Amino acid sequence: MSDNVIVPSSETSDAQQRVQTHVFEVAMSCGGCSGAVERALKAKGVEQYTTDLKTQKVTVTTVKPLAEVEEIIKKTGKACKYIESVDGPAASAAATADAAN
Repeated sequence: MSDNVIVPSSETSDAQQRVQTHVFEVAMSCGGCSGAVERALKAKGVEQYTTDLKTQKVTVTTVKPLAEVEEIIKKTGKACKYIESVDGPAASAAATADAAN
């Protein structure tokens, strides 16, 4: 008898999914605008993100699919344009570096 357990893909945990960093250009004119985006992301379970009013960029590191993240941002009423995605552990380092700038 084998102790191996096969977990259907629909039941895999977030930790087993691939982490990606998605970068968006988002029309934000004030702290209230960036706060709205941050609150929307946090409410949908996204824990790692940065907003930058100066560059009008939002960087999100998550296991959530790109389309879902983009939809979360668009629901705030802000114009949103996808720029790029980065896979893997380097993505977290890139998000941290962006936050420091």
